[in-house]
Amino acid sequence: MHKLAVFGVGLLVLVWLSPWVASQLLLPYESPQLRVEASGTSPGWPLGVRAKQLDIQYQGAPLQLKDAHFYWVPAGLRMNGQVDDGNLLAMTDSTLSSGFLQLKQVPLEKLPIASLSGIGAKGSADGVIRYNGSVDTELWVNQGSISSRMMMGLGIGFKLLVLKGVQAIDGSWDIESMQMQGPPVTMNGAGKIASNGALDLDLTFEEVDPTIGQFLSMAGIPVNNLPAQVHVGGTTSSPRIQ
Repeated sequence: MHKLAVFGVGLLVLVWLSPWVASQLLLPYESPQLRVEASGTSPGWPLGVRAKQLDIQYQGAPLQLKDAHFYWVPAGLRMNGQVDDGNLLAMTDSTLSSGFLQLKQVPLEKLPIASLSGIGAKGSADGVIRYNGSVDTELWVNQGSISSRMMMGLGIGFKLLVLKGVQAIDGSWDIESMQMQGPPVTMNGAGKIASNGALDLDLTFEEVDPTIGQFLSMAGIPVNNLPAQVHVGGTTSSPRIQ
C-alpha cells in the first residue's frame, strides 16, 4: 500500500512537471508568423508553466508580458500575463494560427496597432483582438491622447476612443469606425490606411475646444463651421486635408 502511494505521488509530480519540461524542449518556438520566447520559467500551479518574462512576436510586431502563466489544452494554448499595469488573456487554436487576445487596462502604446508611421497613440485599452491571418480589433481606450503630422505633431487628449477595424496580412488597415470623445475634440471617422501608409479617411469634427481650434485650423480643418467633414489623403508621414 505504501509503495502504491509513493508511486501515485510520483506520477502526480511527473504530470505537474511535464508542461515545464516540454517548454524547455519547445521554446523558443518559431513559425513564419509567430515567435515565442520565455525567460525565468518554472512549473505553474495547478498545471502549466510560469515565466517571469514572455516575449512574443506576431507578424514581426513585438509584445512583452511579465509574470505570465501559459498551458496547453487539446484545443490550443491558453495564456495570461501583465503588460505594465494591465492584463492580457490569450487563447489560440491547436496550430497557433488563429485565436484572440482580451485586454484589460493595457497601455495602447504597447500594442503594434499604435506603431503606424506618423501616428502616435496612448491610453489605457480594453477590448478584444482576434486574429486568423487578418487581425480584427475592437478597442475602448480611456484617458489617452493621439497625435499625427496632420495635427502638426500635437498630442490631442481624449476621454474615450472607440476603435473598430481590421488589419490585413499585408499590414493595411480597414477602419470600420472610430469615435473620439473630448474635450478638447469630439470626432468620428472611418476609412483605410494602406500598407505603404497611404491614407483614405473621412473624418467629422463635431466639437472643438477654442484652445486647440487654432492649431487644427492651421492644419486645414474648418473648425469655425462645425460639424466639419474633411477627407484626409496623402500618407501617414505627409497627410493632406482635402
